[in-house]
Amino acid sequence: MNRAIIDFIIGLIAIGTCIYSFIEPTDSGRIFVFVVDIWIYRAFWAAIGGICILAYFKKSKKAAK
Repeated sequence: MNRAIIDFIIGLIAIGTCIYSFIEPTDSGRIFVFVVDIWIYRAFWAAIGGICILAYFKKSKKAAK
C-alpha cells in the first residue's frame, strides 16, 4: 500500500475519533494509558488528523509532478 494512502486513512480515522467525541457525552478521554481532559483529547486527535491529511496532499501533489 502506498504511504500516502496510509496517511489519508489514519487522518480520516483520527478526525472521525475527534467528531465522535462530541457525540459521546464524557468529561475525559484516554490517550494511550493516560486519562486527559476531553478538550486535550479532541485537540490531540484533530492535530493527528490534520497532520496526516496534509501529509497525504503534499505526497499526492509531489507524485503528480
